[in-house]
Amino acid sequence: MSFKQIIIQLVLAVITGLVLFFLLRPSNTYFIDNSRVVAHYVKLKGIDELLEEKKRQMQVEIDSASIYLNSIQGEKADVDTVRLAKELSRVNQLRQQFQGHLQAEDQRLSAEVRDELNSFIRSFSKKNGIDILFGATGGGNVLYAIDEIDITQELIEYIDEGAR
Repeated sequence: MSFKQIIIQLVLAVITGLVLFFLLRPSNTYFIDNSRVVAHYVKLKGIDELLEEKKRQMQVEIDSASIYLNSIQGEKADVDTVRLAKELSRVNQLRQQFQGHLQAEDQRLSAEVRDELNSFIRSFSKKNGIDILFGATGGGNVLYAIDEIDITQELIEYIDEGAR
């Protein structure tokens, strides 16, 4: 056997070994359905209800100011238009402040949920020896995967345990 033949056989053996290694080794690559995990966590933490309650409280204040504004408009025909304009401006400012506050609160809670979920995901992945965990979204990060590597439910159960 010539030196060239030995090198060729050695290269083929290495290539065959690498192919077999990657084909036969257990995969530590999985995916989760991001939407399901986030929706579950938001429900578990009661975040939607919290935002809805804040919205209701703010709406009570806006309604109260609007009722007062309507009562002024219903007074005599010679109602002070300056006073009316000030009250209308106050109600509009109140609405804008509340909308800004709700938007800021929504952003704060979203960031909090993202950070907490990322912490759960890191912990879960390390605990289960996961090398890569993809997040499947409607946007197409994972276009197809076999059901056996979908561990969304396992992660949700892990979050449930840790959140109690």
